[in-house]
Amino acid sequence: MFVKKFLAASILAAVCLGDMSFKMPANITALKASNNGIFVGLDDGQLGVFNKGQFSALITLPKISNHFGKNQSSKIYQISELNGQIAAISEADELGKNVILIINAKTKIIPSPVAMLKQVLFLDENTLLLIGPNCEINYYDIKSEKITHTSKFTMSGYEKAVFNKKKKSLLLACEGGIVFYYDLGAKKLSKEEALHKDRIYDIAVYENRLLTGTPERKARYFNGVKETWYDTRFPVYKVALNSDIGAFSKEKSIVIIDKNGKEIKEIPYTGTLLTDLEFLPNGELVGAGYDNNLYFWEAK
Repeated sequence: MFVKKFLAASILAAVCLGDMSFKMPANITALKASNNGIFVGLDDGQLGVFNKGQFSALITLPKISNHFGKNQSSKIYQISELNGQIAAISEADELGKNVILIINAKTKIIPSPVAMLKQVLFLDENTLLLIGPNCEINYYDIKSEKITHTSKFTMSGYEKAVFNKKKKSLLLACEGGIVFYYDLGAKKLSKEEALHKDRIYDIAVYENRLLTGTPERKARYFNGVKETWYDTRFPVYKVALNSDIGAFSKEKSIVIIDKNGKEIKEIPYTGTLLTDLEFLPNGELVGAGYDNNLYFWEAK
């Protein structure tokens, strides 16, 4: 299949790129690194795969109308991937949102059934989670194209939702420094933790380890036993975790920590404000800001 060929190629291309950057055809607005490849969304309506130093478009979205006028490019806002299937959020006419599905090399554009849709995540190959701006979690059946269940437990706005490793819970980083734990099987809130005084900009989880970044100019890391705080002197916009290490952004660098929370490396970074930061399967970091540069860094 067309998509799977790109996925296999992109996995090979992601091996040992080192500290490098690559120019994309337009500004990067979404990034998703997974075991199946590096997916990139651009502000000119292209969604594609990074492959051997090149961006290869899978789709280019139709033009839209917005407050800038007619015939405008549609931005890709966010990407989710599972076993070669791709779901994404894109800009629609007049501030609307669309859900983009690429399944078995077929593309479908669906007007979002959720107002002000903020995030789309694959729960499994048949189910998407469509999350609204105030932690509204909607179970969406891909085959019937219908919402089968909706949970609403707070009016708090949130920045990001992430799965724990086995997809038993969804963690939502919210206003007021609260992390909500939502039980995906029972379809209800299981607990909440007040971790910060202010909002949480980003959250990463790996098994029982948790890393958060906030505008308080601090990052917080919990290794499953104890917590460690980092005074960054700049808002922490992006964080990332893998099985061995973690990373968080500062004003002009990215800090790498080990499992125990010890700082082991600081990577200089002078690009635009980071909007994406993720670990690749080989342990390298990939990141982007709102410009056309895709960055790779050796994390150890």
